[in-house]
Amino acid sequence: MSILIYSLKTNAWKHWWNLDRYYYLEHNGSYVFVNGCYHWIVSCSIYLRSFEMLVTFDISAEVYKEIPLPQFEKTPSNESGLVVYHGSIGFVYIPDDDTSFSIWTLNEDVWTQKLTMNVDGGVWGPIIKWRDDMLLFGEKLFDTNTKEIFFLNDRVGHDCV
Repeated sequence: MSILIYSLKTNAWKHWWNLDRYYYLEHNGSYVFVNGCYHWIVSCSIYLRSFEMLVTFDISAEVYKEIPLPQFEKTPSNESGLVVYHGSIGFVYIPDDDTSFSIWTLNEDVWTQKLTMNVDGGVWGPIIKWRDDMLLFGEKLFDTNTKEIFFLNDRVGHDCV
């Protein structure tokens, strides 16, 4: 698969690289831009084994790399995805049972679990970043500073509008 990069400066496309394998963007909404890099969750197959990973592309250096996702006890649900968490790339893991979530951050290609929370009534997505330190899970709003969860209807009209 050939990768082409468009330059605004030269107003032209240039050949950048040929990838060794194909990536499938299963969760097309699961991409973020942080610290000069684009990040995507992709699926790929190697030797008939399918798995997900993070692919990053540094815009200025024109360098891409593959980074494995953290190892989880249960399969991540389709609502799991990427976020910007306190200025870093983050992965919100929601297990298939949807009763909890955890946030992992990536620093120098190493994932660190930052928090885990059980949620009454379950967690469902899509995950949306709301303001600086707020994540929206369906109708639930999570404040990453205070670690509190609110129903969106309880906060509308106060400080979320």
